[in-house]
Amino acid sequence: GVTPVERLREAGVRAERVAENLARGRTLAEAHRRLARSPSHRANLLDAELDAMGFGVARLEGVIYLVELFAARPSLSARGE
Repeated sequence: GVTPVERLREAGVRAERVAENLARGRTLAEAHRRLARSPSHRANLLDAELDAMGFGVARLEGVIYLVELFAARPSLSARGE
């Protein structure tokens, strides 16, 4: 019930933009292939503006679940903040 933006905020991560990929498969490779074949998920993988990434993997009853969380970190201001 928590959104990717809320998860990052709770972890103290600031981001200008956030994207998330979710997939499942019998193997990790299969789950990743499914992401790469999906146009919207592939766009997240290849988006050069998303310059930070985290991922998680879980197995439940023989099924692998993969989540990839991408973020665009804030630009530094002229004052160095």
